Amino acid sequence: MTLKNRRCSKTQHVLLGRAMVSVCAGLVAVLMTPLAWAQTEQPGQPSDPSDGAEPSLDESMSSPARTAPEVTAPASTADGAGDVGSTQPAPVESTEAQQQGETDRPPATLFGDGKYVLGGFGGVDVRYTRALGGGALWTGGEGAFLVNHALSIGLGGGSIVTNVYAPSDAGQPSDSRVQLAYGGPLLRYHFFSSQVVNVAIGGRFGVGAIVVGDSGEVIVVGEPEVGVFLNFTRWVRAGVMGTYRFVSGVSKHNLSGKDVRGASGGMTLQFGRF
Repeated sequence: MTLKNRRCSKTQHVLLGRAMVSVCAGLVAVLMTPLAWAQTEQPGQPSDPSDGAEPSLDESMSSPARTAPEVTAPASTADGAGDVGSTQPAPVESTEAQQQGETDRPPATLFGDGKYVLGGFGGVDVRYTRALGGGALWTGGEGAFLVNHALSIGLGGGSIVTNVYAPSDAGQPSDSRVQLAYGGPLLRYHFFSSQVVNVAIGGRFGVGAIVVGDSGEVIVVGEPEVGVFLNFTRWVRAGVMGTYRFVSGVSKHNLSGKDVRGASGGMTLQFGRF
């Protein structure tokens, strides 16, 4: 191997290593958080067992029989004036407990009552994608907190793991392999999350690196996504995802952002507390 080739190989490893270290560091920070930690909903105040309860057999035998209140017909006058001597029932005053309950009740808010159920998960992704006019395999991972079983907030990233090559000056494929890796914040929302099958939309926005031959450059990536998920258990679920990768910042080796952007689709498998 010539000295030039050794320098090229070293440069590729350094640039890709920096990009993947930044992605992995974010994922480890999320995945090290205890996934089983959750803030459960506060139970309501127990109701008074005496309210509306039926008296026991012993109580009914020992207590004096309850008699129905006498109902007296209102006296009427001969001329039909009517209802002389009848009285209106006095309004029932609120008890102290009821008044206290009205005072302690929080006001209704636009974003719920402030009680959230928290969970978390980690997952792996495998997708088929398009880059440089051909197919490629993309693999990655993600870790996130889960709010109210529906909203995922975390980090995700990955890279193209199969060989794709940059075009030469003449427009023909060259022997310069293109390596692409990126990662960043992840946001996803599950509709009908309490159902066995649910739908999610979201995306990620981050930075990465593209290395071609002996040089590389920093890129910015935005990737919206949509998916359908199947809940196997409270701890395992799988999904089919479709995404589209937008890339900017590519300018070397006769490449532009449109050469490495493209659609992708594949599977994701997640483990945690859902």
